[in-house]
Amino acid sequence: MGFISWESVKRPDDLIEALKRFLEHVFGKELLLRELESLERYRPKRGHETLKFLIDVNVHRAARWYRILRDVAGRNYVFALNYMLETEEFMHLMLFAYAFDKLLQLGKASLQDNNLIGRLKDRRGFESLMYEILIASNYAENGFDVDIFPKAGDVFAKKNSIEVYIECKRLRRESAYNELAVKVGSWLIERKLNLLVDVELTKTPKSRDVESISNAIREHIEGRKIERNIKIRYHPLPEYLRDPLTLYVENPESIEYVAITSYFRLSEEGVEVKEPKVLIFRNVGRYSELVTKINNALEEAYDQLKAVESARKVICLDVTEVVGRPVLQLPELIRLDVGADILISKLEDYVRSWLVKHTAVDAIILTSAKLYFDAIGFPFATVIENKTIAGYVAPGWTISTRMIPMLKDYSPEQLVNLGLHLKELGLYQLSEFYFRKALDEKPCLKEAYNNLGRLLTDLGRIEEALQYLDKAIELDPNYTSALINKGIALAKLWRFNEALEYFKKVASIKPDEPKAYYNIAVIYEMMGDIANALHYVEEALALNANYELAIRLKNFLEKVRKSSTSN
Repeated sequence: MGFISWESVKRPDDLIEALKRFLEHVFGKELLLRELESLERYRPKRGHETLKFLIDVNVHRAARWYRILRDVAGRNYVFALNYMLETEEFMHLMLFAYAFDKLLQLGKASLQDNNLIGRLKDRRGFESLMYEILIASNYAENGFDVDIFPKAGDVFAKKNSIEVYIECKRLRRESAYNELAVKVGSWLIERKLNLLVDVELTKTPKSRDVESISNAIREHIEGRKIERNIKIRYHPLPEYLRDPLTLYVENPESIEYVAITSYFRLSEEGVEVKEPKVLIFRNVGRYSELVTKINNALEEAYDQLKAVESARKVICLDVTEVVGRPVLQLPELIRLDVGADILISKLEDYVRSWLVKHTAVDAIILTSAKLYFDAIGFPFATVIENKTIAGYVAPGWTISTRMIPMLKDYSPEQLVNLGLHLKELGLYQLSEFYFRKALDEKPCLKEAYNNLGRLLTDLGRIEEALQYLDKAIELDPNYTSALINKGIALAKLWRFNEALEYFKKVASIKPDEPKAYYNIAVIYEMMGDIANALHYVEEALALNANYELAIRLKNFLEKVRKSSTSN
């Protein structure tokens, strides 16, 4: 029996209260308050460093989460996005709460299990248990029986004749980077400096190095000579940003840690970023250090799976903290190429080479999580991505998108706009979720039906798409966008004559719509009628001479006509 009714979570306050009750049920309010008391004694007095306790104090992680939930409730359910520490911790809480609650709901875990209770309440044991529970829940949701206390590995999953033993490992970011971000960021805020600061180190720093490195950064910015072997670059940023600012940096694969601190507000002109500060910490030896960490983790996992003989063996490796940015805001007015794709590709190559030498392992899965916030500070989705490398993955097991609705004062129309924005970013599952959410709120919203239908068409779910497009057209028979999208869907089913009817209807309703004529031309081209195709593409270009798709189609059609004439 689970503790969270995810379907009933409609607003941020619903989720915060549900998570608080969940923590109290799982860990006990007495433990949380006792650990919280230790946490309070270490609260830094300086306002800009109030998050530093997350990395300095040895308390149970659940107490940190409990504290964050209380603070967020006190701020009217808005997250402090000035630093990533609070939001990253919230992401870990979301992953654990969703996964463990699912195991409880499915009867795959029980709070009557003394072994499980012992690991949950043990500070050190809980750190590894979090990831194991996440992996186990994914198997369980796909119909597997799971055991998180198997004879080998961290998780055992069984479905019919398929047996899989999984070893779970996590790569952790060195806390010194968090400490540097807090120290340097606090100084920039105090001095009211809006800068991009790019710091290149020769290796991963230790906590003992933080003070001297942060002093060197401050001295460099103040124009004083520094003697440490550190490369520091910086350049100013505007006080306000209203349009996206893309920051290009050299050698992005060397970036170890990025912290963006700024304030967001809604003005009459839309979303604004105030007082942006970007901290980039590089490590020239990053790749080699990561390879060493990955190799050590894989070798340890391999040793722990040696006892497995007849079942499949999978190693899951969480790289959330060491690859890319775990916390993203949408729309992002500050965009930074951090080289995550370059790095993950190189790491995949290394893992693949390791797997070739260890054929007893069926697959290695690199997992990473991201938490998406809107511009104001409300989280709306946690996403888990995976890179499966060779070998075997149990049928039906994919690391799936987790979506928790946390919508505050969003109209159905705004939800449609959010869905469109997510679609542009390639987040199709999230986009579909928000279109459907808009329809839950307003079942007669034609724009939601239309955009959902177009999305499903793009995803190849044509028959399903036609149902939503028909609903949009039923609500407004002259809705030209839906008519065009239905024509596109029909064309994908090779129902060309029907598609033509819809495109020609659009042309009759709206004679100045170049898309209608372009799509008519496309259909005629697909039917082999080059003459009609050329006629209609020229109609489209007469309305918009810069219509790039029409220009390309016309050039192609002229080449086809010329080729057929010469033959």
